[in-house]
Amino acid sequence: MKKDNNYRMVIQALALLTQLGLAVLANIAVGFFLGRLLDNVLHMDSFFSIIGIILGVLSGFYSVYRLVIKISSDENDDIS
Repeated sequence: MKKDNNYRMVIQALALLTQLGLAVLANIAVGFFLGRLLDNVLHMDSFFSIIGIILGVLSGFYSVYRLVIKISSDENDDIS
């Protein structure tokens, strides 16, 4: 019984890490491609691409922060 519980915890941890990584990666990709689109429309070199990457990183970390806060509050509710 304890072995099944440990296996479940490991799988949940790996799923969480995957979700966090994909959240950051998706935000960066969207920021980059929107910046690239603006660069092409406004005939800029790579100004908006760099701004898009920076905004993507910031929004990715904010998404991870919100997800971690939500998960930790859910775990605290389960403990109580």
